[in-house]
Amino acid sequence: MIPEYLSLMTVYGYEKMVYYKLTLNDALKEMKKISNEVNEIMNLPSPTMVRLLLNNFHWDANVLTERFYEDSSALFRKLNIVNPFPQTPVNANSQSPLSPSDNPLLHDISQNSDVVLCKTCCDYYPVHETYSLPCRHIFCLNCWGSYLKKKILQDNCGKTLTCPSRCNYLIEDDKVLELIDTDEIRQKFKRLMVETFVENNRKTKFCPGRGCDKIIKVKSSNCGSQLISCADCKTNFCFACTEIWHDPIQCSLLKKWQKKCFDESETCHWLEANTKDCPKCHTAIEKNGE
Repeated sequence: MIPEYLSLMTVYGYEKMVYYKLTLNDALKEMKKISNEVNEIMNLPSPTMVRLLLNNFHWDANVLTERFYEDSSALFRKLNIVNPFPQTPVNANSQSPLSPSDNPLLHDISQNSDVVLCKTCCDYYPVHETYSLPCRHIFCLNCWGSYLKKKILQDNCGKTLTCPSRCNYLIEDDKVLELIDTDEIRQKFKRLMVETFVENNRKTKFCPGRGCDKIIKVKSSNCGSQLISCADCKTNFCFACTEIWHDPIQCSLLKKWQKKCFDESETCHWLEANTKDCPKCHTAIEKNGE
């Protein structure tokens, strides 16, 4: 059971808000819980697809389900996700050992063929050493691992991972973790998934404390400026803008003040670099290149 906390103070009459402190694993469980609840209504064959849809709608299940039932096909097109309920059959890859009628969202290659060609390294491998999505683009496990490693470590991709052939078929999160061969990269992928969850969810923020990796989740997204105190690093901050607590001013005024200070600082830097004091009257004058 995750303990509850109560915000210490608010700005401009907002009610104090209950919040929770989450770890990375807590956040992963929260993502899975919300996704499962939503999918009980939407009945999609892919948990990863549900996660991506929720990301796009700020993890607001009500808005997502409403838009889904208005026009699910348009929703998938807008998000560039392959529709799991196509109106026309998916064309089978002629080199795939899968039969055209066998089209699950994710499927390991059938064991009926002896060897298959990897489309990346162009070598032949036993079927059990390859993997294919429903698009029938077959790759060996080594090439899958290299592809996912690059996407995660170099591209910091934790939101959408698709087939290496760029056909927009999604790779399930669990399958990504299975195809990756090192714990370090698995943890990196989990971290990236959580980052997209926190960044797209109006109810969650990372604690801004130095070196702190805790996540703050409030009960309601309409909470305004709340004074949050991280029990781990003892940082006190405003939930709305994650800046140091700034009572009694609003976040918008603080932002304007910070911009003003930055602009003045930039002006000072320019004056220092491009002007000098007049030796007679000591007024700042533009340097003449000397």
